[in-house]
Amino acid sequence: MDQRPDLIAIFAGGFYLVASLRLFRLGRRSGKRPELLLGAYFAGAGQWFAIQNGALLIGFDALPALAEQVAEWVYVASVIAYLLFIKTVFRARDAWAHSLVGAAIAYLLLGASALSVSGELVSALDNPWFLIEWIGYTIPCVWMSVEGVLAHARAKRRVAIGICDPIVADRFLLMGAFGFFQCVACAAELFWAAENVATPLFSSAAFRLLGAAEAASIALLWLAFFPPRLYQRWVENRSAALARAGGLRP
Repeated sequence: MDQRPDLIAIFAGGFYLVASLRLFRLGRRSGKRPELLLGAYFAGAGQWFAIQNGALLIGFDALPALAEQVAEWVYVASVIAYLLFIKTVFRARDAWAHSLVGAAIAYLLLGASALSVSGELVSALDNPWFLIEWIGYTIPCVWMSVEGVLAHARAKRRVAIGICDPIVADRFLLMGAFGFFQCVACAAELFWAAENVATPLFSSAAFRLLGAAEAASIALLWLAFFPPRLYQRWVENRSAALARAGGLRP
């Protein structure tokens, strides 16, 4: 990887950590599992971004091997929490969802374990263990993007008959879009891994793509968890206008 800090990634790490604290507080008050699972995911992702890039920001050329291993395993644990969040919220009773979660966890643990034993967390297409782990953490990104869009479509019908808050319906769409941009980030990492076979430098194209995906992800999470009042009014007014025009039907 190019030895320069990614300021967008550092900001993303801080934002994910702040979002995780909010979700942990919500989960503690409500006693509900989904908030705690999603909070665990954001906490793990946040620490990974902050540690990996924060070390470069303060002048370290690279993380100590042990610190890198710990950061990686915390991230793997957080992705497992993310998988459980998606299954709990969207597909709690579907047998295929249990199988998908199991398969993704197996990919994560197998890839991360092999990389840890080798002592090198090398992101390159000629490293099969990287590809196996990559599949494991890309699965929930794809899954979230699909489930968010489907849940939004169902919630819109409930909004039309007055049994769902428009803000809740909009949050499903925002989380689906978040999943999509995380898929873009995974694709950027795969692009980087393809180039890493020849050179250890992160290309400017992959760097810009990853930065754009993370910037979009931050914006979507901000609207989902810290929506400004102006945005909330826009969502509510738009929903009311569509209902009056007959655009939303149960």
